[in-house]
Amino acid sequence: FADSLVGYPNIHKLQCKEASNRDVIYIALRIITDTGIEAADLIDMKMKRIYSNSYGIDLETFEHALWIATSYNYSELEEKVERMIQRNIPKVKRGNKAFYMQNIFEPYLVFITRGSDVENIEWNVHNKFKFLFGTNGEELLKKFSRSIKQQYNDKDFDPKAIIRFNKFLSKHNYRVKAETDLSILYTIKTKVPVRYKGISDVHLIKRVGISILGPEIGQSTEGETFVTVSDIYLDDLVNRIHTIVTTDSIPDKYLDDIEKEFKRIGLHRSVDSINIVYQDIVRKAFNGYTKDELKSMMFYDVSIHELKHKYDEVNGYMKGLDIIDIEVTAHTVEGIYGADPAYGLLGLTDRLLGYYMESSDLDIRKKLAVMIKNNWEDLERYSNGDISKSALRENLISFHNNYESVLGKGKYVSLKKYEKDVLKRYKKNFNKTM
Repeated sequence: FADSLVGYPNIHKLQCKEASNRDVIYIALRIITDTGIEAADLIDMKMKRIYSNSYGIDLETFEHALWIATSYNYSELEEKVERMIQRNIPKVKRGNKAFYMQNIFEPYLVFITRGSDVENIEWNVHNKFKFLFGTNGEELLKKFSRSIKQQYNDKDFDPKAIIRFNKFLSKHNYRVKAETDLSILYTIKTKVPVRYKGISDVHLIKRVGISILGPEIGQSTEGETFVTVSDIYLDDLVNRIHTIVTTDSIPDKYLDDIEKEFKRIGLHRSVDSINIVYQDIVRKAFNGYTKDELKSMMFYDVSIHELKHKYDEVNGYMKGLDIIDIEVTAHTVEGIYGADPAYGLLGLTDRLLGYYMESSDLDIRKKLAVMIKNNWEDLERYSNGDISKSALRENLISFHNNYESVLGKGKYVSLKKYEKDVLKRYKKNFNKTM
């Protein structure tokens, strides 16, 4: 389960420039791989800026790479990147895992997730992995690569091979996201232990290679023993919160078309009044905190959200629940146990609003509309000073205890059990680690 920020992240505001000196030919290959852009004149300057910041490169480098990407055919670029890998193979020195992972393994990963022919480089790539990570690591890499290739060719594949490989990589502070036409390399910056049943750690991860950013701030992948939180998206979230708290400007969180959605729900509100409530909730929650403090708070909030997904998975509590139900319980956890109940309620309401706008099922939309309306009215009452934080938290607990699946097939397990099994030990370990 991958979770985006409250609303959709302002990806064009990310300041991630670690990739600016990478080989422009490889960047060109990634542009085609990740975006499918066929002609440079098909995207305007705004989109160019969005893409360049998403890749973590300056605009000039992106435009150069885009020109190359749309001037050569894909097979020509593959040949050039293959030669780049071959040039880098002899440069691998013992202990220099970072060079190998970014300059050899990552482009190899792009090739296998795209179904490209890797016969000319695969033996060397695997052999250097063995040189750095040992024989057991090489065997896991072989099984991982085979599984990715089978997945690309729509054949039966072993998803556990991908899980086992990531478990091995995590011991060396790396992680990969790999599936057909998608590959991202991460380094693990921080590990916070959990140690409950099939849950080992929470990993704070940072993208270290060249790739377009995925949409998720946090993720719980079925079968894995850990959950992840994205460092880049945390920084973006913290910057936006800090801007709201320290300036007088009203954020463009919601745009004009939100008014019609609110009216359908039964909330006749202007876009300005909606944004003012959002701004007020954020200010009341986080006024006076430094960026470092905010990052720690947001890391904890996203962590306990993703841990709820993992907890429900390992205990079989997702049975009978819809994806909406699964997200609702995790967002409710943030509101009850996280930094601020009003901010948690805002995140829950925003997620429900997203599902409401996406759904075509009238019964589901009716149920979502009731929840959104009640939640937003609570947020307005809190903003106006008519309800306290503790009352909001109690409302969230009552909401969770009395929740019925949007499809009417499942019930929630008491949060007291989650608090006892996971939250208490995680909070203790979090405070020690951070």
